[in-house]
Amino acid sequence: FSMSDKVIINADDPMCAAAARAFAAHSASYGIENDGADYVGKNVFYSLTDGVLYDLCYGEKSIQICSSVIGEFTVYNSLAAASIALSEGIDGQYVQKGIEALERIDGRLERLDIAGDFDISVFIDYAHTEYAMEKLLMSVTQSKMAGRRIVTLFGCGGDRDREKRAPMGRVASLYSDLVIVTEDNSRSEDPDAIIEDIMRGIDTQKEYIIIKNRKKAIQYAIKNAKIGDIILLVGKGHEQYEITKEGKVPFSEKEIVYESLAQRKNGGHK
Repeated sequence: FSMSDKVIINADDPMCAAAARAFAAHSASYGIENDGADYVGKNVFYSLTDGVLYDLCYGEKSIQICSSVIGEFTVYNSLAAASIALSEGIDGQYVQKGIEALERIDGRLERLDIAGDFDISVFIDYAHTEYAMEKLLMSVTQSKMAGRRIVTLFGCGGDRDREKRAPMGRVASLYSDLVIVTEDNSRSEDPDAIIEDIMRGIDTQKEYIIIKNRKKAIQYAIKNAKIGDIILLVGKGHEQYEITKEGKVPFSEKEIVYESLAQRKNGGHK
C-alpha cells in the first residue's frame, strides 16, 4: 500500500481499518454495510436464477449493477472492480455494461441448465476448504426461496490436509438439509478413512447419508430429489477426472447429472 498511488479498501472488513487510517490521504473505500464508504452497494437482491442486483451509489450518482454470478461475494468482488474503475474516471455506464457482460465461470457456483420437467436446481462448485464451503452455502442460503431444501454432496481429497475434513463436515451440516458424504480424488488414501475424518464433523442429529462411490452419490441425489431442492455438487468444480489408487480416470459430473435426470424422467435408474 505504501508504494501505491491509490488504495481501494473494503470498508466492511475490520482488518482494513488500520490501512484506511494509514493511507487516508490517497485511499477510497467500498462496502455494503458501511454507508460512509465512497462506493456503497444498496438495495441488494439475491436470486439463484438471476444472480445479484444492486444500486452502486457514489457521490451524487448511482448506477444499477447486475451480475449473473450469485452470492454476496459477487457483490463485493464487483464493487471492488467497479470502485477501481470509477476512481480512475471510467464512466459509470461502461462499468455497468462490463460487469453485466461477465459470464459465469465453469465449476464456480455453476448452475446447470435443467429442463422445466424438474423443479430442482443443480450447482457445481470447486469449494474444498472449510472457508470456501461456508461462503458457498451462505450464498445459496441467502438466495434461496423459503421452503427449498439444500442438499450438499461432497468429499475431501486424499494426500491433502486432513485437518480441514471435520470442519467441512461441520459446515455442511450447519447449512444443509441433507448432506451426502462421498469420495473426491482419494489418491493413495483409503476413501473410507477420509470419510471417517469427515464424519467427525457431521451433525448426526441432522439428515445425512454416506455413499462412497461419487457417481452413485450423484445419481442418488437426483433420483431422490424433492420439488424445489437445491443440489450442490461440491469439490470437483471444473475438473473432468477422478483420481484413485488405480490412477486418473475421466469423470464428468455434468454428464452424470444429465444422465440421471433422463433416467428419472423415464421412470428408471441404474
